[in-house]
Amino acid sequence: MNDYRPLKLLEAFAECARHSRRMLSAYNKVLVIFPMDVNKYRILTDDEIEHIDQMVYRFSKLQDSIGERLFKSVLIFLEEDIKNKPFLDVLNRLEQLAILPSKDEWLRLRKLRNELSHEYSNEDEENVAALNMLFDEIKTINSVFLGIRNYFDLHLSKRIDGKLILQFDL
Repeated sequence: MNDYRPLKLLEAFAECARHSRRMLSAYNKVLVIFPMDVNKYRILTDDEIEHIDQMVYRFSKLQDSIGERLFKSVLIFLEEDIKNKPFLDVLNRLEQLAILPSKDEWLRLRKLRNELSHEYSNEDEENVAALNMLFDEIKTINSVFLGIRNYFDLHLSKRIDGKLILQFDL
């Protein structure tokens, strides 16, 4: 029987890298308008709104991809038994292995993702607060992804054909 674990892991890395690249691209395009206030929010250009929407979308997709695919793929690749385990147990195990720096930090990112998944409020102040929080957490989620990538590079990459590794280079 073929072992598909390496391929699943590399596919998860590639998906996360794609979301990370696009999120950071949008982030860099709106650096000058953050931190935002209500006055700035009310005069956003269509291009700025488009970049902010892309940043929100890619943050959410990256958070989903890491949480639903990458975490599990790493543990399965390590031959950890995660079948029927609650997500908190998965996070605890990742933290024990020093793959995830902080379970609580991840839960905070997940909460922010859930808040962002709801449509923008009619209250400008709430929207500005949510966008500022997102802007502050872009580097955090990216550092979680890069930390997992570094763990992989240090501990796991020798187990996978080097040609495949190039597929998810940032």
